Amino acid sequence: MKKKKDKEWLKKLIPAYVLSFALSFMLFFNEPLIMYTTNKDDFAFDLYTIILPLIIVTLVVLISLSLAYTALYFICKKIFKKNTVFNIILIISYIVFFLLYIQGNYLIANLPPLDGSTMTWNSFTKDNIVTIIILLIIIGVYIFCIKKYKMDKVINTSKYVSLAVCAMLFVALLSTSITNNIFEDKRVMVYSNENINKISKNNNLLIFLLDQVDSKTFYDELQNSEKYKDILDDFTYYPNTLGAYPFTRDSLPFILSGKWNHNETGFRDYVNNAMDNSPLIDNLKNYKYDINIYDHQFRWSTDKVFETKNIIEYTSSMSPVCFAKEELRYISFKYLPYFLKQFSKMDTFDFDYCKMTSTGNAFKWDDTINYQTLTENKLELQDNNYFHFYHIQGAHYPRTVTEDVQESVELVDYPTMVRASINMIDKYLARIKESGAYNNSAIIIMADHGYDDGSEDGRQNPILFVKGFNEKHKMLVSDAPVSYEDLQDLYKNLLDGKKSTELFQNMDPNRVRNYILYVYNAENHMEECTQQGNAQDKTTIKKTGKVFDR
Repeated sequence: MKKKKDKEWLKKLIPAYVLSFALSFMLFFNEPLIMYTTNKDDFAFDLYTIILPLIIVTLVVLISLSLAYTALYFICKKIFKKNTVFNIILIISYIVFFLLYIQGNYLIANLPPLDGSTMTWNSFTKDNIVTIIILLIIIGVYIFCIKKYKMDKVINTSKYVSLAVCAMLFVALLSTSITNNIFEDKRVMVYSNENINKISKNNNLLIFLLDQVDSKTFYDELQNSEKYKDILDDFTYYPNTLGAYPFTRDSLPFILSGKWNHNETGFRDYVNNAMDNSPLIDNLKNYKYDINIYDHQFRWSTDKVFETKNIIEYTSSMSPVCFAKEELRYISFKYLPYFLKQFSKMDTFDFDYCKMTSTGNAFKWDDTINYQTLTENKLELQDNNYFHFYHIQGAHYPRTVTEDVQESVELVDYPTMVRASINMIDKYLARIKESGAYNNSAIIIMADHGYDDGSEDGRQNPILFVKGFNEKHKMLVSDAPVSYEDLQDLYKNLLDGKKSTELFQNMDPNRVRNYILYVYNAENHMEECTQQGNAQDKTTIKKTGKVFDR
């Protein structure tokens, strides 16, 4: 009789254990792997770095859920003597599981982009209505089945259906993994702060790149404030500058290499090929410059990357605690109904911050961190020639930086972030002047792309300010129709000693310039465009009809 009772409680708990497995597998193992597999080139780590944290998190959740259901079973049994209350809890749990499955796999078409932009959660009324309708349908199906069949049978059937869901997810995961070569070994690089406080007393080529700073907005803010008017003396401003891409991912390698990405290969292969054949890198070597690239997510990873001075190969591990935290945020963002997604606090992918390195010296792009670096550290004069490519947040999301470059609890508007960028430039240049290396430095202040209220087709006009060696004058403005295709020539001319006033001469004012447009998180479809008007006028950008798909 005792054995029968022992088997009875185990039999009652098996559906709960199956549900615990199904939830743990779907949310904490399958989903992160699907996320990684479908965005493999966007992550600076490989499968072997994350697999152990994934397994640990999944097992912890599985064991925790199993123990919770076991405790609930015995509590319900002791208080209510029967299994009815526990069965109701199980039914509700299965309803939640199936709702999460549908929500996270079929109702994701309208998910807002994870680019850090402000999400307007009250604009998802239709999606919330759909979720409520699906929930009511699932509840209705369960009520009908419970009335027609016994509750135990419904629970037992739910157990097998949840396992079938897991099987479908696993088959899809295998298929996606094989297609996208999930087991590929990646070489991952850490862009360290090495040499960030050093500068040459001989020659420097310095690029200070602020993310998402639109040319017109920047110039308007520069002119509207008396305190900003002299900051960019000695520079020439090129307001009619056309960028290359609307987003950072493709803009950065293009800026450094001049090589277009036409989706002919995977993104990582494109970056490696572009950087290995970069005229800028080759010229810097020929002119005997120490090359330093400061960026938080750049993907260059061939042997040639070691020609830079501040990049090291990442051989350490992933922080399981940080990874679990970011994983939970992402999962809740994707699987919760739209009216609950906002509580996930997810605005960007931050998994790169979970890397644990032996140096503890990885570069971070945050404005506030870099403002502190620029404020608290003096530049050390060295004999070596230096090239610094210094990419910081600028006016990019999330907009939580005040005008005086302090962290803000509340979100700020775009012009405030632009003014913070101007103050960053002021601090950057003041430090160089204080070191005594200003005159022997050619300096470029630029952005990777512009901004137009989140619209992809309004990001074509980034800032571009240039100062050559020993250049002295009030800030000048040139109407030259500059393209980011001209940057490689610009770098070479500056290395050769040309002043900003000698650049971009005799350009046809009606010159046709190229631009490639795509939508964030849909980079596998790109459209070629041309611009024959002013770069600040997005209405004169025309699609050629040529597309680059992968």
